[in-house]
Amino acid sequence: MTVERKVRLHWKDQDGLLKSTMAKAKDVSSRGLRVELDRAIALETLVNLECRELKVAGVAVVRHCRRSSVNHYTVGLEFAGGLEWRGSASPT
Repeated sequence: MTVERKVRLHWKDQDGLLKSTMAKAKDVSSRGLRVELDRAIALETLVNLECRELKVAGVAVVRHCRRSSVNHYTVGLEFAGGLEWRGSASPT
């Protein structure tokens, strides 16, 4: 489902440094999110996420990361650890 929601992301980079940013959720399904953000995240990185509007919080894995414009990346996050979105929020 296409959405426009803010998502807070936290992860450790390849040097073990904690990173945090706000991203924009673009699509959501029961298995994951597609988000846009201002930096790349390495494939297979575990990401903690929270989106109150979509009523989802937990862990996801980066499955793809592509530059979408000069300062933006499109990142595919697959939910992990039993996390699942159940469609409890309205789109846009």
